[in-house]
Amino acid sequence: MSEEEESITTKTPKQSHYISMTAPQIVKALCDHAQPGSKLHEEIKGALFAVLTDNLVKSIDKHERAATRLSNQLFWLNIILGVFTVIGTILTIIAFVK
Repeated sequence: MSEEEESITTKTPKQSHYISMTAPQIVKALCDHAQPGSKLHEEIKGALFAVLTDNLVKSIDKHERAATRLSNQLFWLNIILGVFTVIGTILTIIAFVK
């Protein structure tokens, strides 16, 4: 076992320097430095899963906020259209009554 792999056995996933990398950088590191089945390979895979999961959560949160904003805008648009429909109906009734 190499020194690098021995030092990895004592690290927790939060201490891994791979966590601070982007997904493409981690994939490159996975291809360049790790032998499948080694502890380094498992550390890099774990970091990749953590980074991708974090990216997914951030994306879901971003789209959820955008959907909420759109929903609120559509709600108020429906209120405004409803008010104008009532006004139009009243004006039409007045025009026919005269």
